[in-house]
Amino acid sequence: MKSIVIYVFIIFGISFSYGQNCCDGLIGPNDNKYDENGLETGRWVICDTEICKITQIDTFANGKKNGVTVCYNENGVLTHTYPYKDGELEGMSYSKNHLAEGFYDSIPYRNGKQEGIRRAYYPDGTLCAESSWVDGRRSGGSYVYYKSGRLARKGSYLNGVQKGTAYVYRDDENNSVMFKFTYVDGFCVKAVEYRSNGEVEKTPREIHLLCYDDYLYIDCNVKGKGEVIKTSGK
Repeated sequence: MKSIVIYVFIIFGISFSYGQNCCDGLIGPNDNKYDENGLETGRWVICDTEICKITQIDTFANGKKNGVTVCYNENGVLTHTYPYKDGELEGMSYSKNHLAEGFYDSIPYRNGKQEGIRRAYYPDGTLCAESSWVDGRRSGGSYVYYKSGRLARKGSYLNGVQKGTAYVYRDDENNSVMFKFTYVDGFCVKAVEYRSNGEVEKTPREIHLLCYDDYLYIDCNVKGKGEVIKTSGK
């Protein structure tokens, strides 16, 4: 796990200089070229002329992206790296999250679709969330973690739809269960709240939980012993 985080920081550190050094003449004589068949070849540089900053660098072969595409924001900060093979995403991409400064994802691709374990990290490199993807859809276990490293939430998906039982945990010494949700076809049909001592909370209440990105989103209006009268969720 640590090696992955360190690798991300190395990529972000090395590539940062491209955005910072953007100026007239940065697009060199060997950039943005076509081959004898009129297809893009070699390094292609996209520059925002209003701010004189590089926004994207691609590598082409036979008119298709081959290699790592890097993207920068208006401040010259690297925001995305995308690996390509014959025009399709292939390998591990890294993206800074738009919701919070410092958050970033590692997203695996195969044949242009997400395939494998997608992970998200807190700004300090601590694992925030991970989920399993198959053929571009979330399938398998999905987990969210507190900054302390304790489990915050776990659930499961099949072909992009949440199913079965999901749990939300407290960030306490015992990592006790706070909620248990039952899903059918992606919708929460039952919700049970637990006190820290393990007893079921029977007081009617509304439950609103929101966590980083789409790894955890639950909005339930619950009454009685877990009967859901209003629900939405992923």
